[in-house]
Amino acid sequence: MANWLNSDHVIIDTETTGLMASDEIIEITIINMRGEILLNTLVKPSRPIPPEVTKINNITNEMVADAPAWCDVFPAALKIIRKHKWLAWNSSFDARLMVQTCLQTGFFDDLKPHLITSIIMAIETRHIDAKAVYDQWYGEFDEKRKNFKRQSLATAAARHGISTAGAHRALADCLMILGVLKQVCQPEVA
Repeated sequence: MANWLNSDHVIIDTETTGLMASDEIIEITIINMRGEILLNTLVKPSRPIPPEVTKINNITNEMVADAPAWCDVFPAALKIIRKHKWLAWNSSFDARLMVQTCLQTGFFDDLKPHLITSIIMAIETRHIDAKAVYDQWYGEFDEKRKNFKRQSLATAAARHGISTAGAHRALADCLMILGVLKQVCQPEVA
């Protein structure tokens, strides 16, 4: 984790319309390891945001009404992803939703198969799951699952004295991930 802080890796978080195969990204943020914002935008989905999702992330249909579409946002995100390894809390979810949103919104429709493959490979091969690494570092074992206990971002942040204000919004979650990394990697005082 300390190596990540000293690298040119970026942190990504997305907020979505849900967890299913038809859901889409409605917010994406990318920051660098200094906390500088490289991309931070709401995204207008192709379908309304379900009320139960709004209760979690506080993103309303009114908020995204004038937001750019994924087809307008994703090229900027892809440019960053092609240049940097990226990490997220449960990064496979964010990777899946990026590809899924491209499919749902027609981003891939007019692209040649080799270009679609190139984009998917850039997304899928450049991500690091900060949650899985943190779970191992924290070391609480779950006998039932025979694996390390899953630690939510909010739990990890609170445990290390990082503010959880704004949780479940992409920028706040990116900053929480960065804060957890910085706290975990501080040298211990003897």
